[in-house]
Amino acid sequence: MRYTSRVRRRRDDTINRLRTTNDLELGRVEEPQDPGHRQLRRREEEGPDQRDRHHEVEVHQQIRPELREALEGAVRKRMMADVEFGVLLSGGLDSSLIAAIAQREASGRGMPALKSFSVGLEGAPDLAAARRVAERIGTDHHEVHFTVEEGIAAIPEVVLAIETVDTTTVRASTPMLLLARWIRDNTSVKMVMSGEGADELLCGYLYFHLAPDAEAAAEESARKVRSLHMYDCQRANFATMAASIEARVPF
Repeated sequence: MRYTSRVRRRRDDTINRLRTTNDLELGRVEEPQDPGHRQLRRREEEGPDQRDRHHEVEVHQQIRPELREALEGAVRKRMMADVEFGVLLSGGLDSSLIAAIAQREASGRGMPALKSFSVGLEGAPDLAAARRVAERIGTDHHEVHFTVEEGIAAIPEVVLAIETVDTTTVRASTPMLLLARWIRDNTSVKMVMSGEGADELLCGYLYFHLAPDAEAAAEESARKVRSLHMYDCQRANFATMAASIEARVPF
């Protein structure tokens, strides 16, 4: 509740500032920044002691190799399987990282190229992005297309599988269920790795820009990670297992 109220106050202040004609005319409105850069930017603008800023940069540099090692280890751990497995690839950063690490590990073990899968409406930008990533990392890529009518027709099955009528959850689960069903019917893949959990763990959601400070952002990140089993991870599990496909989430 404390975080929510602080975020709301900052959101209201931002909206009021954006409504100020002088700010718009003089170009004083802040440009959006990547979540990971927000705190550094604010500190630089407020003119903190240089030693504090350099210390923060040093801490970030120390964390990066540890984070990379942890993520690579998580992917390797989830590659332990006695069935054929693949990766879900949306073309975004999270799934692309998982797919790239998994493909590199598979190649190093002399395994065939991993199968990667993307799903969407014909011409969807995510499909194009996933295609480019797959070409870059060398996976055996498969695109699955569905129509709006097919998506609507699948909703009753989706609701039965995920056990909720929550709009956001149904919306995200529908293409995932259709993809899992296609994988089951057209390949021998029994397990897929996915990128769920990264936005919660690494403050990737856009509203993290509104965090009043790093402590509040960390509190919200921890809260969302603790809730993953009730939301994104549960949705991924229910939607894929409805088609007898196991989803694993290295993040």
